[in-house]
Amino acid sequence: MLARLLRLGMFGAFLVVLPHGPGVQNSQAPPTAAISGVVVDGTTNAPIAGAVVSLTKGREQVGPQSRQLTDGKGRYAFINLPAGENYALTANKFGYFDGAYGREAASNAPGGQLSLADGQWVGNARIVLWRPAALGGTVIDERGEPIVNVYVRVIAQRRVAGATHLVAGPSTLTDDRGRYRISGLRPGRFFVSVPSVQWSVPASMTAAAIAGMSEQLAATREVPVETALDLSASTRLVLGNFPVPPPPSDGRAMAYSIAFHPAATAIGDATAIELKDGEERDSVDVRLDPVPGAHVSGKVQGPQEALVNLILRLVPAGLEELGLGSEGATTIVANDGTFVFLNVPAGAYTIDVMRGFSEFVERAGSGSAMETNRSQEFPPRPPGTIGSGWSSETLPSGPAGTSYMTRSTSAGGRFINATALTGRTTLTVSGRDVSDVAVVLRAAGTMHGRIVVEPDPRQKSAPRPQYLPIRAEPVNGDPRLGLPRVEGQTTNPDSDAFEIFGLQAGRYWLRSNLPAPWVVKSIAMNGKDMTNTPFDASSTESFTGVVVTITNGGATINGAIADSQGQPAAGAAVLLFPVEPAGWMDFGLSPTRIKTTSASNTGAFEFSARPAGDYYVIALPARDIDAWQGPDFFKRASARATRVTVGWGETKTVDLRVMEIK
Repeated sequence: MLARLLRLGMFGAFLVVLPHGPGVQNSQAPPTAAISGVVVDGTTNAPIAGAVVSLTKGREQVGPQSRQLTDGKGRYAFINLPAGENYALTANKFGYFDGAYGREAASNAPGGQLSLADGQWVGNARIVLWRPAALGGTVIDERGEPIVNVYVRVIAQRRVAGATHLVAGPSTLTDDRGRYRISGLRPGRFFVSVPSVQWSVPASMTAAAIAGMSEQLAATREVPVETALDLSASTRLVLGNFPVPPPPSDGRAMAYSIAFHPAATAIGDATAIELKDGEERDSVDVRLDPVPGAHVSGKVQGPQEALVNLILRLVPAGLEELGLGSEGATTIVANDGTFVFLNVPAGAYTIDVMRGFSEFVERAGSGSAMETNRSQEFPPRPPGTIGSGWSSETLPSGPAGTSYMTRSTSAGGRFINATALTGRTTLTVSGRDVSDVAVVLRAAGTMHGRIVVEPDPRQKSAPRPQYLPIRAEPVNGDPRLGLPRVEGQTTNPDSDAFEIFGLQAGRYWLRSNLPAPWVVKSIAMNGKDMTNTPFDASSTESFTGVVVTITNGGATINGAIADSQGQPAAGAAVLLFPVEPAGWMDFGLSPTRIKTTSASNTGAFEFSARPAGDYYVIALPARDIDAWQGPDFFKRASARATRVTVGWGETKTVDLRVMEIK
């Protein structure tokens, strides 16, 4: 095999071996298989030199050449490989999103795997990398003057959980010319915004408290002093890297509201920017115009202990799904429950209690798990918050690069329990002061249940999962409802009790993403089957008698895929989805009955550890692996898909042909 590759010029001087740890070795016979291919640019199809290509088998590196750099023609080659299955190829290079064999689109779907026989040479293992897009422009005021050192942020519009949502994107600061540039963007639809948050704090609040420093920390470090305006006797307006309010006009305070390209103050009036892979767009300018500011005051109704250092957010209409940096204003509630927002521009708003929140986020970068899950540096925390915790996870029902971010906060040195109380009210500001606004705190709902482990005697014994991650997922992905989940670890090996706190008014799926081969078999609530039915937390604060049964007897659907010439369709996309149209919408963040995979180099595919039931399965071109996220795709695909019914512990085999769904 080595001699053959040398004769064909596919291996030799261009190969660069990168250091690595111990790999998988075959000690029974000399390995004789090989894999070679090329890494190309997804937009131009030009070869990419200097890309790092990695070969793994399962989770292990393979042999002494598990990582290589492509040569000047984008080529790579792995030789002396043992026969086997589950080989995977990935590639990365600075300036591109990460790619994998079988992934023809900039997707977070799994790449295709390769199978090798003794002496086999897979010589066409192409890997596609995609360049990020970028946009830039200038931020100016009403006089046409550049605005320096203010935030500019992109907001993406993406489909998650079968619905369209706003996604908080990356941001930057304008330079001394008022210019900005944001790169590392995936293709799609974007809005460009200049946040303007009116931070209101009590006049008595210390500089350390404004900066989010405890008294102990302030005693050992230099305390930064924030610039603030005295707009009332009892309340101050703190300025961050947001546009500085212009001077009063005719005795009235003025403010800049959040602005969108080109000069809109509401996202519904903004002009969207459509970006393609690798596209560079300039002159996406934003103009800010001052408007009269008003005071909004009222009282929070709730337990006294819940009012201490409570923070309220005033969120413009249309931005309710977004977190920090999307407010029109924030304020800190007084101990008696009263509050005031200063300098609020005209518009429609929602007042929301800030006890932690969730949102969809999209970071600029390589798209790797480490990059995607890193906490965003922007936006800054409002005055009065002392640190925050966060968690992040990728979205099986969303596009590549998008993740679900949950933040918790503390205020005044007290940790704010994001699951205890919630409060929300809407109002309209028309340029005049608004008073007597009531915000009523509501107790979040709870769920109490137990987990039953039901091993399938027909299957190989499998260790019981040590952790059972039960959680509630909003059916349409609405991040305002959060992801209430079981906290801690259950202990009883036969009948585990669990509790979930923090259920808000809305519809949820009860889900558990278990490690294979375990899968949820059934969900019952007071004897009613809720396995494939969401529950509604709008009318009750407590759910009891919940039983979640798990089993290791999941169903398996496998088969082979051929192209239009009847040849194995290497890397083809495969989609599994339920027959019932009710399962084609409102399916949450991690649907259990919707799954994609990529065919191996032999055209083989497999879905394992699936719930029993009636499914459609269809093979698609590799580039269409995320097409199911679009509207009406399931309806169109169902007309050409293959129907298969599979029971618990069963395996069904189907042969497919690649189909184009228009």
